Amino acid sequence: MIEILLCYIFAFLVCIAGLAGIYLFFKKKLQVKLHWGALSIGVITAVVYFFIIMLLFQATFRTEYYYNTPFFRSMVGGLFLALLALARYMLVKVICFNRYKEDLGYSFSFGFGAAPAVFLAIYLLIMALVIAGNGIFNGPCVIEEEGYLSFADNTIISVFRPAAGHISFAVMFVLLPVMMLLSAHLLWRISEKKYNAAVSVVWVILFSLLETIAILPIPFINMYALKHWQLLLIVAVTTAIGVILLKFMPKEKKPSNYIKQFE
Repeated sequence: MIEILLCYIFAFLVCIAGLAGIYLFFKKKLQVKLHWGALSIGVITAVVYFFIIMLLFQATFRTEYYYNTPFFRSMVGGLFLALLALARYMLVKVICFNRYKEDLGYSFSFGFGAAPAVFLAIYLLIMALVIAGNGIFNGPCVIEEEGYLSFADNTIISVFRPAAGHISFAVMFVLLPVMMLLSAHLLWRISEKKYNAAVSVVWVILFSLLETIAILPIPFINMYALKHWQLLLIVAVTTAIGVILLKFMPKEKKPSNYIKQFE
């Protein structure tokens, strides 16, 4: 039980410290004023967004008798995620960045990406308190192989195993708002109209694909037979690629010098 509690507490601290670090970066480096209303809308939108994805996946993959292979799920599920990402990018660009409301665009993206970490932190805190309380008042517990804690008074609490997986998910969910802020920075860049249209389109598509690759394995973790640290690795790599794509984005367009002489 102590091991599970320590993992819960450490994962909770990772979520809180990670989000706090991103918040400080938000204020110090981006020099953008955090808009709490837009951030809250981003969190709410994320909840609705992933609920819609869940409904789409259930409606599409509910049958196991035809066209429901791992390849089919990957292609169709990836298409859903990519199209929804592109739609979100366009809305944020039109509503926020095209109107020079960068604080709204960045705040919304931060809230959208931070939603999983926020809910995971709440879950970890509640579970840590419940397990600790039962351990104190209901006697010692036994960790069953089926993945639950059995206390002396017959109280049974289901827990996710392995316990270290909570830490991997905490780090992974802290990286998601980083990825969303990278996409928001891309939208800000292209809204300044300093890049060729082809470059803007290609980079938006690339970022939507990176987001798809990062999120798609999470609901299909059993189908892909992935371990929790492998999910973290995928998100870390896609986030790093996003940083590289922004860093090496083609040079801004420069106005041509007027060289024609008067005759």
